[in-house]
Amino acid sequence: GQRIAVWSFGHLPSAQQWAECYEVPAVRQLLIMSRPASEPIPEASFPEGYTVRPFVEDDMEAFLDVNARAFAHHPEQGQMSVDDMRARMQEDWYDPHGFLVCEHQGTIVGFHWTKQHSPTRGEVYVIGVHPDFGARGLGRQLLHAGMTYLVEQGVDEIILYVEGDQDHVVRLYQNSGFTITNTDVLYEP
Repeated sequence: GQRIAVWSFGHLPSAQQWAECYEVPAVRQLLIMSRPASEPIPEASFPEGYTVRPFVEDDMEAFLDVNARAFAHHPEQGQMSVDDMRARMQEDWYDPHGFLVCEHQGTIVGFHWTKQHSPTRGEVYVIGVHPDFGARGLGRQLLHAGMTYLVEQGVDEIILYVEGDQDHVVRLYQNSGFTITNTDVLYEP
């Protein structure tokens, strides 16, 4: 027979019952987290020798390399191509000033791409750090820099999506004032 994958948006009891009845395991959880923009955001403080600036066109290849390395484990994000980037950059929400890159000695080592859905809602769209530059706190500082940018744009709420099995990332967001507001579950036989 044909194999199917089914998303339960909101992890509804009916979906849980269906999965239990047909013995279909949950294989992935996508959490939606949120926080009010009015809560204080720690000032971004990068280690010496690291600078942050907005993305420019010449950053494309370096960004895609860091993105692929940072998200080698991720089914969608890690496969981003130049064409994917160009398509996103054509979207109404794209704001080059809200796409922050972190450099060390002239090389991009991390980024925080923010997204603004409306005048009142911003999103931590994607944060990535090159694995060779992990454990320096760059992800946390990039998070704070992007959140500060969104607050400066006047949003009331900041949301994000995160894989449920990324415990350390979920904790980072919780420590920065985010709470889980929704859980989507993928069931696959």
